Amino acid sequence: MYSTIDMILDKVEAQAKKFREKQKDRRRQSVETVRMEVISINEDASGSRTPTIVQTDEYEPKPMAVEEAAMQLTTLKCEFLVFINSETDRPNVIYRLRNGDFGLIDPGTGA
Repeated sequence: MYSTIDMILDKVEAQAKKFREKQKDRRRQSVETVRMEVISINEDASGSRTPTIVQTDEYEPKPMAVEEAAMQLTTLKCEFLVFINSETDRPNVIYRLRNGDFGLIDPGTGA
C-alpha cells in the first residue's frame, strides 16, 4: 500500500514540475522589450510646433501583481510603471494620480 502511495506521489510531483516549467516558458515568451521615448515640442519661427524625440529607454517589464507594482511605483520617482500582470499575463500600466492614488491601464482581451 505504501509503495502505491509513493508511486502516485512521484507522478503528481512530476506533473506539477512539468506544469511549472510550462508556465515559466510561457512567461518568458510573452515578455517583450518595451521602448519608451521622451518627446519634446519645438516651435519654429513661424509658430508651428514639431515633436522631437530627445531620449529613448528600453527595458523588459517584469511579471508582478498589481499590488507589488503599486509598491514599486511608490519607491520610484517615476509617474508610471509598465509591468506584466502576473494574474492575466498581459502588459499593464500603473500610474500616479495627482491626489497620490494610483490608476491602472489594463488593455483587456478586446472581447
